[in-house]
Amino acid sequence: MSVCQERELNSNLQSINLGSLAPGSSARLVSIPEHPLLYSLGLRPGKIIQCCGCQLFGGPLMIKTGDRQVALSKIIAEKIIVDII
Repeated sequence: MSVCQERELNSNLQSINLGSLAPGSSARLVSIPEHPLLYSLGLRPGKIIQCCGCQLFGGPLMIKTGDRQVALSKIIAEKIIVDII
């Protein structure tokens, strides 16, 4: 089943940008901007991620995907759309 078909079946999913995800929350990636490093970091639509927290003073957002932790700038995180699960 594709991500789009699953999204239609689970219409109660809430979509937000990754920058708004609360620490400790899990989400499924829906939309990712064109950026040369995001796919190499393992970020792809359909992937499950967990928000680990955000650094102070507008610093990077820390997320976990699989066994990898990744730091993303707030600007990039706000362009990534996720479904809260």
